[in-house]
Amino acid sequence: MGGHGIPASLVEETMAANRKLFSLPIDKKQALLADKNNRGWTPFGEVRVCVCVSMVIYGDEALCRWHSQHDQ
Repeated sequence: MGGHGIPASLVEETMAANRKLFSLPIDKKQALLADKNNRGWTPFGEVRVCVCVSMVIYGDEALCRWHSQHDQ
């Protein structure tokens, strides 16, 4: 993937941080459980796949209508 303007060094640094996080033992990751804003670690099988099916942009805000695989 390219053309996004993100330096390759930053992409690699981010991927290295992801590898480090996901290699932690489960008890260490449990201490980083996702909060109400979905920031943090989520155990395998607890994530719902959602797709933004339409987006409206108001100034600096983007509002998205979501479709979840569980909505069906």
